[in-house]
Amino acid sequence: MDDIKIGDFVKGSYKCGCICGVVVDVKKSIVIIKKCNQHYNEYTLTEKLVNVTKSRIREVGLNENETLKLS
Repeated sequence: MDDIKIGDFVKGSYKCGCICGVVVDVKKSIVIIKKCNQHYNEYTLTEKLVNVTKSRIREVGLNENETLKLS
């Protein structure tokens, strides 16, 4: 996934579970995101920064029935 840009919403796997958030920085093989908490199809942005390897990201963007809240 080389087409990931700052500001994109991404979903992927992280350690032992799933992670989602908004991209704040893109490195060579790592993406730094602001983590989101999920409640059904609503995501709430937090201030927690998380490193995710690009190969672990499985989806870029929100689905049509999902929303993003800015806390």
